[in-house]
Amino acid sequence: MQFGFCLPTFSTLGARDAILHSAELAEQDGWDSVWVTDHVLMQTGTPTPYAHLYEALTTLSFVAGMTRRVKLGTSILVLPQRNAIVVAKQIAALDALSAGRMILGVGAGWNEKEFEYLGADFHRRGKRLEEQIAVMRALWTQEQPAFEGRDHHFADTVFSPKPAQTRLPIWIGGNSEPAARRAARLGDGWHITGTAPARAREIIDALRPQIGEKPFTFSARVETDPTGKLPVQFAGPDGSPRRRLSIAPDDAARDIETYRAAGIEYLVIVFMGDSAEKMYAHSRILAREVLPRFR
Repeated sequence: MQFGFCLPTFSTLGARDAILHSAELAEQDGWDSVWVTDHVLMQTGTPTPYAHLYEALTTLSFVAGMTRRVKLGTSILVLPQRNAIVVAKQIAALDALSAGRMILGVGAGWNEKEFEYLGADFHRRGKRLEEQIAVMRALWTQEQPAFEGRDHHFADTVFSPKPAQTRLPIWIGGNSEPAARRAARLGDGWHITGTAPARAREIIDALRPQIGEKPFTFSARVETDPTGKLPVQFAGPDGSPRRRLSIAPDDAARDIETYRAAGIEYLVIVFMGDSAEKMYAHSRILAREVLPRFR
């Protein structure tokens, strides 16, 4: 099992020094990857944690230059509200400059107002996401990229540099069955957020025949609160029921085991609360006392 450290790019923990130190800890303590979250323009009154948020790809560029080992991931990039050609260029550059360390997590998104602010079509986001993935693959792999779709048209183009990875992994986010089927059909992984392990297992078992033998990663993003102030059970921004990992090492290990038993191979841990010091301390406890039990 592999583990990602979701950098504190948002909420009250979101600050330059916290991002910098968290990336250093992840690199030193054996975490497999560091991750960033994406939103661009949220409406007034948006509940925590996404009112304050560092831009995802800019932050990854900052972190890529001061790390050498950890993978770099987006959990997740709301691709349909962005220009896919520009994103393909940004990700290719990040992968080339980081010597092949990118994992691109993308999703259809859930915040209709944000789509409106960015001039994007919320109601076609799923179909647009599928075309955008095909566009990026064409740009990354074809010598003279060409594409003809509903929203994207180009031919006889030059796109360079290519990513360092022969196949840059795209993980598709979303807790619903349609998102999972899209991931199995078009992606290299499925990335869920806070879904109960039992429900994840049902969907994973149903997907395996569709995935077959191709390389594919089942991953989950899960919160923990080192301060102990936040409830274990809570509702996500989309209203779905979620659960945080327990704090005590043995209890956290028990919670992680439920995800592993469900088929999750990669766990991205998000540190919540209002104390950077407790986040650093808890990340080290996890790295030294809990995560080695699953290697």
